[in-house]
Amino acid sequence: MNKKILTTICLILFYLSSTSYAVELEIVNDINKYEENRVLKIENALSVESPKRKINFMLNPGDTKELTKGNVRSFTLTRVFSRHKIKYDVLCPKEAKGEFKINLNKIHDNDLPAGCRLVRTGHKAKKGGMQWEVVNKEGWAELEKERKGLKMNSGR
Repeated sequence: MNKKILTTICLILFYLSSTSYAVELEIVNDINKYEENRVLKIENALSVESPKRKINFMLNPGDTKELTKGNVRSFTLTRVFSRHKIKYDVLCPKEAKGEFKINLNKIHDNDLPAGCRLVRTGHKAKKGGMQWEVVNKEGWAELEKERKGLKMNSGR
């Protein structure tokens, strides 16, 4: 048998036998375009494949965008109002699978697919600091540990 064909067959068999995980999340901004504070902000979206590359973007009403190019690990969604802002920290398991669309309501209600979960919410008034409420202690501890590891590895 040709060596090239044999190598190709081995690679295909290896690929088929290896476990591949991926959860691809698209976020939809379905807030009415006439509603106040309708723009959503995604901060620190991280993927399993690129854990040091933070993705940030704005999402206007009617927009749909993929959170990361790869397996979503975590992200923060922010909705900014004139006198305050609300933040949601979300964590997905490394072994999550599937393609899903989510929106603000699913995040707020912690009705997320593939084992992803809301780990904490934050509220910040114009006059004052961010007040956080941990929703999932285990998830928050895991996310906090990963974020600290990123800061240490980036030299900050």
